[in-house]
Amino acid sequence: MKNIFYDAKYAFVEGIAIVGKKCIKLINGREMQILLLGAINTDGHEVIPCDYDNVWTASEGACVVKRENKYGFISVESSKEITPCIYDRAWHFYSGRAKIMKKNLWGYIDEQGNEIIVPIYSQAGDFKNSRAIVVLNTLKGVIDEKGEKIIDLIYHEIERLENGNWCVLKDGLYGIIHEQNGIVVPIQFKRSLDACLR
Repeated sequence: MKNIFYDAKYAFVEGIAIVGKKCIKLINGREMQILLLGAINTDGHEVIPCDYDNVWTASEGACVVKRENKYGFISVESSKEITPCIYDRAWHFYSGRAKIMKKNLWGYIDEQGNEIIVPIYSQAGDFKNSRAIVVLNTLKGVIDEKGEKIIDLIYHEIERLENGNWCVLKDGLYGIIHEQNGIVVPIQFKRSLDACLR
């Protein structure tokens, strides 16, 4: 394999290093020198071509890439696009789901690039144990990996506990609910989690 020269090379993370090549690009009618980024594996093979304005470190076998202010995903194993750069924002994969933004609303894609949860949320958390906290307007709730509501979006704050329990704040009062069994500690406490657990 012949050596390829890169103008920039960063540390390996999950077996992938981001690299860059300088090039001349026409921007607003002027020729400008810019650095386009890609990625190589530990064998030195280019798994993402140096065609992107930005590339983020790999997570669950995929990198978030940015081109012309749009975001997409590339598989580092196959070097193929999971999605083209069509999103306004994008976040790494966690538990097989990645957050994507369109028109200031968040949703999720799966590892094949399917929009399994369409962008309808004003905020969206990462999935952990098949659950994610989401916000619609100002109210929070919890969804599963298919987008089904596990806890209705009626709370002002919500915090993950253990064993399916969640500390919630509604109308200035705290309590604990279980995602299947409902209220565990009544929503009546003016102080937060410490008061709920006493």
